[in-house]
Amino acid sequence: MIAIPAAILREKYFDNIKLLHHLVDSLSEKLYGTINNSSYNFVYLLINRLSSYLVEHLTDKSYIILNSSYLEIAQFLGTTYRHLNRTLKEMESRSIIRCDNKKIHILDIDQLRELAKNIYIKSP
Repeated sequence: MIAIPAAILREKYFDNIKLLHHLVDSLSEKLYGTINNSSYNFVYLLINRLSSYLVEHLTDKSYIILNSSYLEIAQFLGTTYRHLNRTLKEMESRSIIRCDNKKIHILDIDQLRELAKNIYIKSP
């Protein structure tokens, strides 16, 4: 990520239509994703949102290695770290997943997909 002071942007690039269009497009995409995910947070239970998040990060392996911290994932899913942890434990008790630090083993892919309902757009 590149940080450019706002004063320099205003002074030198305020008349650059291509840059302004790019900024508007980029901000619009981020806002759209945020609004969609926020609305899903009100409609779906955390177990559904978390399942969808995990399904989005599936690979050919039977496990997922999380690149984000649990706190970041909780924020993305619109919940607290404690609620996320309780939901992960619930999914473990139902033999859907098994957590091993940043590695989450998928034990029942069919049940995970059923809970997911494909509700999330890809996270950053």
